[in-house]
Amino acid sequence: MKKSVLLINPPSSFLIDERVFTPTGILYVASELESRNYDVKILDLSRKNNENVEEFKGTYVNKIKEYAEDYDVIGISSTSPQYKYALKILREVKRANPNATTILGGAHATLVSALRTKMIKQYGDDENLEKKLNDFDPNFKSVAEFDYIVEGGASGIFQAINGCNSKWIKSEQVSGSIPKMARHLINMDSYSYNLINPKTGEVVKATNVMSQWGCPFSCNFCSGRNHPFYRTVVQNAIDETIAELDFLNEQYGIKGFMFFDDELNINPKRFNELLVKLKEKHEEKGYIYRGFDKSELIINKTPNLLQEMANAGFAEICTGVESGSDRILKEVIKKHTTSSINYDVVQMAKEAGINFKTFSMIGHPTETEEDVAQTLDWLIKANPTSFDITVLQPYPGSPIYDNALKDKVTGIFYLPKNDKDTSYNNASLYFDKPDFGKEETVSFYKGIPGKYVSNVWTPELSRERIVELRDLIEKKGKVKQ
Repeated sequence: MKKSVLLINPPSSFLIDERVFTPTGILYVASELESRNYDVKILDLSRKNNENVEEFKGTYVNKIKEYAEDYDVIGISSTSPQYKYALKILREVKRANPNATTILGGAHATLVSALRTKMIKQYGDDENLEKKLNDFDPNFKSVAEFDYIVEGGASGIFQAINGCNSKWIKSEQVSGSIPKMARHLINMDSYSYNLINPKTGEVVKATNVMSQWGCPFSCNFCSGRNHPFYRTVVQNAIDETIAELDFLNEQYGIKGFMFFDDELNINPKRFNELLVKLKEKHEEKGYIYRGFDKSELIINKTPNLLQEMANAGFAEICTGVESGSDRILKEVIKKHTTSSINYDVVQMAKEAGINFKTFSMIGHPTETEEDVAQTLDWLIKANPTSFDITVLQPYPGSPIYDNALKDKVTGIFYLPKNDKDTSYNNASLYFDKPDFGKEETVSFYKGIPGKYVSNVWTPELSRERIVELRDLIEKKGKVKQ
């Protein structure tokens, strides 16, 4: 007899409204389980925008007690900022059903597991390994409270269900097509996201989709840059993507689609083929779209792309500008773009009549007041339709987090400026590694204006100054807009 499986989506209290985009990862896992005839239930604990965080804790504890005792296997999917809730949920599950097999999956599990593997190679697999790991990084110990930690895609959950000998499970690399999302297992009507048709002004119901996943680039702040699950690009056939849009339209009345692809134009030839089909649906059914592009690929390979996207029904394009300092872009982040390229793309979007949103952050290694001033100057000069400015937060799986050294005296983590001098006093960035499982941990990169915190600081910018500068950029940049 097949075991019954409960999958839990934890709250994301760092979001103002958690019922905007559907939780993709857990929906993919549910789909894989259903394809093998498992009885699957999703307990979606994301809050609605009018629910108080503290009051909601009692609500979700009661829901866990209600559901947990009826399932043999209970899986929790979590990012690092969600993890403190994932850990709370685990402990409630253990109280309600101590015999259930518990599994941690998602980005936090994947990237902590991968870092653990890296550290084992450094320390050696001996009897003191766990102590060495826990002394170095605060985020190994609590994940071991789960019966299994699954790294990568959905295949590892089947090993856990069948009683794998190892607590730490590495899934097979995903190939072929992206699984379908089991959206029927959540309340789609409880999620509210809209897009505005730029030609008619019509406000349409929207949701998130993916036509491909994976990003082969190496930005130093981005989680998963050294992990094949996140670096390997997996693409759906064009017809599969269009069929999913039509299904969502027919089943839920959805006409707006936010592509969660890391960069839609990562394969320019494929994206041009997709645009032809998207334009047909835009003209036939009024579909509209939003998604991320990579600026340098537009300038270098497809200079007419923005006009073609506008014609196909894209309401907004987003891109990670990250900084207005060319030094930061080239020498620190290792991006293949420049401030000039990013500026040109914004102007091209204006000419095409399409909204353009940029994302930037401060707190980069070696960042100075001058670098931050260049970011503000860039925003004022480029004047994108809208922008986000956030504070760098290192997460497991990012080169910054995984390659950091720990000062033996202070316990502070730091990145050396070079390999010749790796001393604490020759650092490019200092930061705290928060224990993501602790209640008091503040670990999100994007907060509520006026309530930002910084866990990072540079030789020239204190953590307090980084927050001040972030608030200043947001204020002055939005005055310009």
